[in-house]
Amino acid sequence: MSHSRPTPESLVVLQEASRLAALQALDVLDTPAEPVFDDLAWLAGQLCEAPIALVSLVDEERQWFKARCGLAAQQTPRDMAFCAHTILRDTLMEVPDALEDARFADNPLVLGAPHIRFYAGAPLIGAEGHRYGSLCVIDTVPRTLSQAQHRGLVALARQVTESLEMRQRNSQSEAREQTLQLLLEAMPDAVVTCDAHGKLSEFNRQARQWHGLDPAAVPSERWAEHFSLYEVGMSRLLEVDEVPLARALRGLHVVELEIVICARGQPPRRVLCNAEPLHAPDGTLLGAVCVMHDVTRLRASQDAAQVEAQRFRDAFSAAAQGMALVSLEGKWLDVNNAACVIFGYSRDALMALDFQQLTHPDDLQADLELVHELLDGKRVSYQMDKRYFHSDGHTIRAHLAVSMVHGADGKPLHFVSQIQDLTQQWEVEHALRSSEERLRTIADNVPAMIGRVDHDMRYEFVNEPYARWFGLTPADIVGRRMGDLLRPEHWERIRHRAEAALAGETVLFDADVIDREGQLRHMHAAYIPTPRDADTGERIGRGFHLMVSDMTAQTRLSRMLEQRAMTDALTGLPNRAAWMVELDLEITRARTSQVPVAIMFIDLDGFKQVNDTYGHDVGDAVLVDFAVRLRETLREEDFIARLSGDEFVVHLGPMSNAGEDPQLIAAKVMAGMVAPLPAAGHGLRITPSIGVAIQAGPDYDAAELMKRADEAMYRVKRAQAQHIAID
Repeated sequence: MSHSRPTPESLVVLQEASRLAALQALDVLDTPAEPVFDDLAWLAGQLCEAPIALVSLVDEERQWFKARCGLAAQQTPRDMAFCAHTILRDTLMEVPDALEDARFADNPLVLGAPHIRFYAGAPLIGAEGHRYGSLCVIDTVPRTLSQAQHRGLVALARQVTESLEMRQRNSQSEAREQTLQLLLEAMPDAVVTCDAHGKLSEFNRQARQWHGLDPAAVPSERWAEHFSLYEVGMSRLLEVDEVPLARALRGLHVVELEIVICARGQPPRRVLCNAEPLHAPDGTLLGAVCVMHDVTRLRASQDAAQVEAQRFRDAFSAAAQGMALVSLEGKWLDVNNAACVIFGYSRDALMALDFQQLTHPDDLQADLELVHELLDGKRVSYQMDKRYFHSDGHTIRAHLAVSMVHGADGKPLHFVSQIQDLTQQWEVEHALRSSEERLRTIADNVPAMIGRVDHDMRYEFVNEPYARWFGLTPADIVGRRMGDLLRPEHWERIRHRAEAALAGETVLFDADVIDREGQLRHMHAAYIPTPRDADTGERIGRGFHLMVSDMTAQTRLSRMLEQRAMTDALTGLPNRAAWMVELDLEITRARTSQVPVAIMFIDLDGFKQVNDTYGHDVGDAVLVDFAVRLRETLREEDFIARLSGDEFVVHLGPMSNAGEDPQLIAAKVMAGMVAPLPAAGHGLRITPSIGVAIQAGPDYDAAELMKRADEAMYRVKRAQAQHIAID
């Protein structure tokens, strides 16, 4: 790939953009006067014996004076500025007489105040080559600088540039210092520093708040007493050599040392201290720093956790459902009284067993797989319905919930299992499920999609055919909303019908739907509200049942028969019946839009002789080939039909430009028939006679339009000298 070189013009634009950015970065434009720049401007004026001296900064559309002597104006437009020329040079620019210089002779600053005749300016070129402006001197009479004045002005310009960039560096340094100070003040940890002599220096907001006072000139020997620093048990103040900052000042590294700050009027605060000595690059001790992190709440949480652990032990023992602590190897670590009752063992007898011995063999593998997922970190807990064996041998139906307990290091310690006896509930539900399964079997074998939704339009039941439509199982659908399951565009079309069914209305409708394979299906749906109570008349729940039948085969057959009735069997074009429907439709549209309606009536010249000479098979082939040629010649929006025999009609679609004039379109048809028709192996030259009729309103009449087109066609036949007539 080749890359074009930048043009000189583009380089100038880039350099100017870079220069303006550097000028803005100085952050000096529109600032108050400063002595250093005023002094340098004054020196320039004195050195060059000029009445006007300026420190001029050239912005995008102006020159602005940071310092000025002998001139009242603060700025002038850039297009008048002599300094705008100076910044294009690497050396001093001198204009001995502005009236004699073509660049400035008509300058308003020359012809008017301050009446510049003499100008000398040294560019202010920064360390990175950016030209900020100039140091210039101006006089109202023609003159030149001496060599000493020339060198002096350049030297003073360097001083101006250095002062500008020093001002920028100082400003940036102050900003960094302020940022650091703000960060220290905003820190959630307390930060305290001291110098090499133990004099406290930095004492951030958090430190002041925790200690309840500002730093004072307190010797390190009294830090513990003055700042109320205690050991964790609060039985005594810290010794001098135990204070973290003092230890760091002696060159020690303090890591995670916990102490207590007990400031006056505040509750005790437990903090973790990290302290380090501070050294200069040459190794000289500069002081020390200590960072303190508040762990009061953490320690309180740990204490609360111990209390909570005791509460857990009490709740564990008294819980109404079975609970057990199980080792990672599957042994019971502890069981409560309810677990003993569920399994029918004494505590000692149950503790001698493990859960695998009590689990029904058909449920053991699934349970073990979930246990391994817990151990592998793939899940944090699991629940399952499973079967156990009672001590007397009968099967227990239970719901098991298992979670993992981890240590402080994140490693798994043991499992907590909760076992709820569901045996009686299962027996009742089993009988109910048997009844429901019989009903589901019937519903799943009905050749229709059946479902039930609740008042929130969530599915409560769907049969297998309904689920198969979406490539799902009934369990995947139950609980989901209709609007979340159906395609968005389909849901928008039928939502009002579902809402009507929720309101108690029986809704029947047909809909065309795209199935999962992308095929168009024709469906008939019935939404039937839930029945009413025979005694109260109130509806039993606010929902509805739905039944959707696939009517695709029947609909396609009906549409196929309808299409055949509207199609010419020989040419495949629309027939007379289809033509009359199309023409009536276009007339109706024209009455609304008041646009012209144009049709062509076409008859094949000499077609009877073709039948007589070559036979009806060749005649039929001529008609078919002519229909193909007609489709190729006319536009896609034109409607073509065969009335009968060799008579064809065309409705010309919208005509948006001159190239689509009816006469020109008819001429295209004639031109398209110049080449012989390859009918049944014979190259036959067939010419059509074309009659065109146009109705422009306001009165539209299909029969009248057809009559006029037919008459126009017969005029062509009679004339025999032309092939197109327009009425």
